[in-house]
Amino acid sequence: MATENSTFGEPAERLYTRLSPLPVGVPFGLRSVGRIELAPGGATPPRTIGFVQLVWTVAGTGCATIDGTDYPLPPGHTAAFLPGSTHCLRAGGEPWQYRWITLDGPGAVLVVSSLGLGSVPLPSGPCPDALFDELAEAVLAIGPESEVRATLPAYRLLVEATCARGRSPQPPAWSQWAETVRQLFARNLDDPEIGIAQVAEILELDRSTLTARFKQAAGICPKEYLTALRLQRAMALLRTTDASVGEVASQCGFSCANYFIKAFAKRVGTTPLRYRHQAL
Repeated sequence: MATENSTFGEPAERLYTRLSPLPVGVPFGLRSVGRIELAPGGATPPRTIGFVQLVWTVAGTGCATIDGTDYPLPPGHTAAFLPGSTHCLRAGGEPWQYRWITLDGPGAVLVVSSLGLGSVPLPSGPCPDALFDELAEAVLAIGPESEVRATLPAYRLLVEATCARGRSPQPPAWSQWAETVRQLFARNLDDPEIGIAQVAEILELDRSTLTARFKQAAGICPKEYLTALRLQRAMALLRTTDASVGEVASQCGFSCANYFIKAFAKRVGTTPLRYRHQAL
């Protein structure tokens, strides 16, 4: 944990990181919690992350540069950065203080995207410092269930960030459209013939337009989202049924069991059979 002097009366940076690996079977976990103050004009190095990061401005106004586009982050605004995105955070003409959490695990992207949190900053209200402090304690907790319990305040924070964004009586047209795509995916998870091209044809769009619009709306490529949905169903089937790996793959829309095993291992960190045995 690094500490420095600060014009806000707090250390310039504090970082709390999970002390042990995320247990198998936990859909998402609290990876780290932090707070930082950047001096005027100060910036973080550009980086491409392999986890989810939620940033919440406390004081001052900063800027998030995402894939070459600048977005202002004034007080009370949040932004969520997903795996694979390249971003840089930079203070404006005054000190900028923000807090953040990072999440990992197979369901992290799905949870954040389903709540409507994306990389474009939107107002979420005053930063809930007490909840961030609770998260800092949770991520350092010791015990066999500590990582599981830490997901509870983490999910509360995600919901808190979402609440102000969901107060409009009518959701934006793009979110209604993205929900239509999500429902098409959900209804056809067991059909290996249904993919991005087929859904684009149903919606009378070309594939590239569907991909661009869905990523703008949900913060994730439709192919990655569809794969996450299929793997989520696969994990449920592995925990609750005796179906073989090949049968699970077929019921989740994977035409090839070998591809399913590779996709599962890449995202979950273990093979389907090991996941089943460890989850029992």
